[in-house]
Amino acid sequence: MTDSAQALRARMALCQPEHTLMGFFFEGLLEGVERLAGEETLREARAMTRGLAKLKSHQSCSALEYLSVLDLAARELERRGQGYASAVEQVAREASARVFSSAVGQLVLAIAGDDPHRGLSNVPGLAGATCTFGERDYERVSDTSARLTFRGDLLGPSWCTGLTLGGVSRGPTGQRFVAELESGAEPFTDFALVVRW
Repeated sequence: MTDSAQALRARMALCQPEHTLMGFFFEGLLEGVERLAGEETLREARAMTRGLAKLKSHQSCSALEYLSVLDLAARELERRGQGYASAVEQVAREASARVFSSAVGQLVLAIAGDDPHRGLSNVPGLAGATCTFGERDYERVSDTSARLTFRGDLLGPSWCTGLTLGGVSRGPTGQRFVAELESGAEPFTDFALVVRW
């Protein structure tokens, strides 16, 4: 089983006003929408989120609005023949460029250096510092694999896979990374990813 439009919309229904992400996630999302889904979809996304027009990187944005834009982009890419889960992952991977160019993202990359485990072990702290929902844990599985466990997450496994792979691929190691959904069921608020290299 994989993430789906129905699962993402079910997570949208769970969003509360206090569920937020840092603004640089939203900026990255809009950049990813423009690169992957085009200007027309970007205009539609901006129209849906007029209240976020002057959002600064360090301010918070609504998780519900974020997921609404993510769903819009994924549906457009699905219309063009891509699978929904793959589209969400691709948009998140594109958005990771902005996330990891932020001060917080640069700090994580600097701490990780050339050790993927060091970088992945910072996922719980990075997530806790940048969004107000969910809990995450890191576990070293082997020298070349790690498990990330998510509880009460609203972004889902496809988004988390895209952002994680986008982050680790920015390291200096030149290694190839893969991530797979190890466990979880719709609506995928609780799941585990295994990252291997």
